Amino acid sequence: MRLIVLILAFFALATPGLAMDRGSVTFSNGAKLDYYRTHAAGSVNNAIRHLVVPIHGTNRNAGDYATYAERALKQTAYRSQTAIWVPQFGE
Repeated sequence: MRLIVLILAFFALATPGLAMDRGSVTFSNGAKLDYYRTHAAGSVNNAIRHLVVPIHGTNRNAGDYATYAERALKQTAYRSQTAIWVPQFGE
Protein backbone atom coordinates (compact mmCIF):
# COMPACT_ATOMS: atom_id res chain seq x y z
CA MET A 1 0.00 0.00 0.00
CA ARG A 2 2.85 2.41 0.79
CA LEU A 3 4.39 1.88 -2.66
CA ILE A 4 1.08 2.83 -4.31
CA VAL A 5 0.85 5.97 -2.19
CA LEU A 6 4.46 6.83 -3.06
CA ILE A 7 3.83 6.37 -6.78
CA LEU A 8 0.68 8.50 -6.69
CA ALA A 9 2.48 11.21 -4.71
CA PHE A 10 5.32 11.14 -7.25
CA PHE A 11 2.94 11.80 -10.14
CA ALA A 12 1.05 14.49 -8.25
CA LEU A 13 4.35 16.41 -8.49
CA ALA A 14 4.98 15.62 -12.16
CA THR A 15 5.81 18.16 -14.85
CA PRO A 16 4.73 17.93 -18.50
CA GLY A 17 6.82 16.02 -21.01
CA LEU A 18 6.99 12.81 -22.98
CA ALA A 19 10.67 11.95 -23.03
CA MET A 20 11.70 8.89 -21.04
CA ASP A 21 14.07 9.61 -18.19
CA ARG A 22 15.60 7.32 -15.58
CA GLY A 23 15.38 7.87 -11.86
CA SER A 24 15.43 6.03 -8.57
CA VAL A 25 13.74 6.14 -5.22
CA THR A 26 15.23 5.01 -1.90
CA PHE A 27 12.82 3.71 0.73
CA SER A 28 13.14 4.23 4.47
CA ASN A 29 14.56 0.71 4.88
CA GLY A 30 17.39 1.54 2.45
CA ALA A 31 15.96 -0.44 -0.48
CA LYS A 32 16.40 1.29 -3.83
CA LEU A 33 14.12 1.02 -6.86
CA ASP A 34 15.23 2.30 -10.26
CA TYR A 35 12.58 3.32 -12.78
CA TYR A 36 11.91 4.98 -16.13
CA ARG A 37 9.40 7.82 -16.35
CA THR A 38 7.93 10.32 -18.77
CA HIS A 39 7.30 13.06 -16.21
CA ALA A 40 9.94 14.41 -13.84
CA ALA A 41 9.10 15.36 -10.27
CA GLY A 42 9.15 19.05 -9.50
CA SER A 43 5.83 20.83 -9.98
CA VAL A 44 2.14 20.03 -10.15
CA ASN A 45 0.71 18.90 -13.49
CA ASN A 46 -3.09 18.86 -13.30
CA ALA A 47 -3.34 17.55 -16.87
CA ILE A 48 -2.25 14.03 -15.86
CA ARG A 49 -5.31 11.79 -15.63
CA HIS A 50 -3.86 8.37 -16.52
CA LEU A 51 -0.90 6.32 -15.38
CA VAL A 52 0.58 3.40 -17.33
CA VAL A 53 2.83 1.04 -15.34
CA PRO A 54 4.31 -1.69 -17.57
CA ILE A 55 6.03 -4.49 -15.61
CA HIS A 56 8.96 -6.22 -17.31
CA GLY A 57 9.46 -9.98 -17.38
CA THR A 58 12.39 -12.21 -16.54
CA ASN A 59 14.72 -10.44 -19.00
CA ARG A 60 14.77 -7.41 -16.67
CA ASN A 61 14.39 -5.09 -19.66
CA ALA A 62 12.41 -2.20 -18.19
CA GLY A 63 14.05 0.20 -20.65
CA ASP A 64 12.57 -1.72 -23.57
CA TYR A 65 9.14 -1.72 -21.95
CA ALA A 66 9.42 2.02 -21.34
CA THR A 67 10.24 2.57 -25.02
CA TYR A 68 7.32 0.40 -26.19
CA ALA A 69 4.88 2.18 -23.88
CA GLU A 70 6.12 5.61 -24.95
CA ARG A 71 5.78 4.76 -28.66
CA ALA A 72 2.27 3.44 -28.14
CA LEU A 73 1.24 6.46 -26.08
CA LYS A 74 2.49 8.91 -28.73
CA GLN A 75 -0.07 7.40 -31.11
CA THR A 76 -3.04 8.16 -28.87
CA ALA A 77 -5.11 11.22 -28.08
CA TYR A 78 -4.24 10.76 -24.38
CA ARG A 79 -0.50 11.51 -24.57
CA SER A 80 -0.79 14.89 -22.82
CA GLN A 81 -2.91 13.35 -20.05
CA THR A 82 -0.88 10.20 -19.40
CA ALA A 83 2.28 9.47 -17.45
CA ILE A 84 4.36 6.32 -17.83
CA TRP A 85 6.29 4.85 -14.88
CA VAL A 86 8.26 1.62 -15.43
CA PRO A 87 9.96 0.05 -12.39
CA GLN A 88 13.23 -1.86 -12.90
CA PHE A 89 13.21 -4.95 -10.68
CA GLY A 90 16.08 -7.33 -10.09
CA GLU A 91 19.17 -5.25 -10.83
